[in-house]
Amino acid sequence: DSGFKLASANGCGSVVAADTITTAPVTSNCSLSVAFTKIGSLADQLKITDVGLIRCLDNYEADAQQSVTASSIIKLTCENAFQSVNSIAELSKLTSLQSLSLSGNRLSGTVDFSILPKLTELNVSKNYLQTIDVSKNTLLTKLNAGENLLTQVDVGALTALTELSLSRNQLTQVDVSKNIGLTKLDVSENKLTQLNVSVLTQLLDLNASRNSLTALDTTKNIALQRLNMGWNSMVAVTVKHLVNLQSLNVAAMQLVDIDLSKNTQLVELLIMENN
Repeated sequence: DSGFKLASANGCGSVVAADTITTAPVTSNCSLSVAFTKIGSLADQLKITDVGLIRCLDNYEADAQQSVTASSIIKLTCENAFQSVNSIAELSKLTSLQSLSLSGNRLSGTVDFSILPKLTELNVSKNYLQTIDVSKNTLLTKLNAGENLLTQVDVGALTALTELSLSRNQLTQVDVSKNIGLTKLDVSENKLTQLNVSVLTQLLDLNASRNSLTALDTTKNIALQRLNMGWNSMVAVTVKHLVNLQSLNVAAMQLVDIDLSKNTQLVELLIMENN
């Protein structure tokens, strides 16, 4: 169409030269994906080739209703499942980026976020990631990597974290011993058999439900307001020290009784499917 130009082509052994796409000899079915960009747009100026990122930047410009430069973008949300971002490589051209959401895209395998050192908030939930490297993203205060295929994750370098979500992965262990500033932690629906949160004295919200925990020591987490540890394998739970607790889920465990006499702030309690 008038006003647009060819940005990239992928598949079928395709090669782009100017405005021409040449494929390798086609001897069987293959899929060819072609991306176009608006002439003069930021995506065009930056020579972006990822179709999802092109659409994301186009939408950003449209919403801004003014001229946008790469260095002016501090917060970017790319959450279009139909035109997804497949690689973060070209995001390095956004040198001021501090907040990034790539939830619900098609990111897979191992992704290294060291090319985005200024990030303070990162959401990569609902992808197909097996490994993420955030060891160089030491400014992060919020990280959501839930609903991926993670089997391990290292957040030891992220000492500024206040919120961490790793729910719905395949994690067998999570080490948060260096993340002492956490106020919210979600590790639900993993394969954890143990979880040490003793150093998280500022924790307000903890979700460790649907794991294989046989015990969870919260004696040091007296600031807790929300605690979800339902659907684990605990036969005894002590919460009388959690006097600030407002919401408690201990459903579907193996509890015979539980003392709630000190939890006078409770407004929500799930206790069904016990003994």
